[in-house]
Amino acid sequence: MKFGATSNIRKFYLFEFLRFLSFTAPVIVLFWQENGLNMTQIMLLNAIYSISLMLFQVPCGVLADKIGRKYNLILSMVFTSLGAFTYFLGHGFWQFAIAEFIWGLGASLGTGSDSAFLYDSLKSEKREGEFKKKIGNSNAITYFGLASAAIVGGFVAARNSRLNFLLLSIAMLFALVVALTFKEPKHFRKVERKSYFRHMTDGFREAFSNKNLFFLLLFSSLFAALNEISYWAYQPYMAKSGVNVAMFGIIGAAYFIFALGGSKYAHKIEEYLTPKWSLWLVILMMTLSLLFMSYWFAMFGIIFIFLQRFSAGFYYPVMQDYTHKELPSEKRATLMSIQAVSGSLLAAVLGPVFGYITDIFSLSTAMLISA
Repeated sequence: MKFGATSNIRKFYLFEFLRFLSFTAPVIVLFWQENGLNMTQIMLLNAIYSISLMLFQVPCGVLADKIGRKYNLILSMVFTSLGAFTYFLGHGFWQFAIAEFIWGLGASLGTGSDSAFLYDSLKSEKREGEFKKKIGNSNAITYFGLASAAIVGGFVAARNSRLNFLLLSIAMLFALVVALTFKEPKHFRKVERKSYFRHMTDGFREAFSNKNLFFLLLFSSLFAALNEISYWAYQPYMAKSGVNVAMFGIIGAAYFIFALGGSKYAHKIEEYLTPKWSLWLVILMMTLSLLFMSYWFAMFGIIFIFLQRFSAGFYYPVMQDYTHKELPSEKRATLMSIQAVSGSLLAAVLGPVFGYITDIFSLSTAMLISA
């Protein structure tokens, strides 16, 4: 094999595992609350992260199409590690806000570049038909990493939750080392020598003129925003349901395993259900779980969290596969970034509203409205 895409894919799996060793995930809301933040401020931090994504995602997608996916992934790890380390040093809302902004830049550099890197690596060997399976495998590995980190993070947080950010920063540096060994996949249509702005506007024109791509954009935006908002409600929900804080890491690991299952077997489920009913399944699982969680605050309510995580794990490879089939190679990262930024826009608007409703009324009311 001249190109060595198989080697790329193996390294990509390791990269994704390291990249998503989120030791902070199962306890970060508690960390914020320990540092004096209320739910509105917590959701404002997430809005700042989303604003950072909105500012940088599309330009970063253009950068990936122009200079290469590999270099975006390298820079992504540099800024993500820096964001985590800024959190480690921070002690209040504004320090955390700076960390979220840096973290958003790091995520922007990776979003779109990652799946485009994998797809074009497969396409170099005429194996793009395997993308849905490979991205499902990648996500399964990602969720395994998240589950492992959740268990470790729970134990570390019992001593000092701040140390989780230091561990996360170090993990990103290891991912950076792996990214440096990638081979840049070739683009299958020559990228025109035009300005970044022209490339970006052409990407937006493509997104809105292609009917299938446009509706996938709308669906993805709504689901991604509500999925992100509901995720930040898990820890307050478990606390209100009487779950011991020491169990948060173990439960976090368990719901990541459910997401792993959804992602790993997405291609098989989708083949049985067909595309249309696969999307209906995602909608029903998310809606019903939010409705039940808004009504029942009890230990068994954790089941609904597992249902949401399975839905999220299933959704990603299916939606990515549908979307990539609509994308020209030379605009692939740009258009994936446009899809991601639209979800960030909705999350930036709806997240603080969710937090405000939680503070003024109740978590139950906020979940009901989300449903």
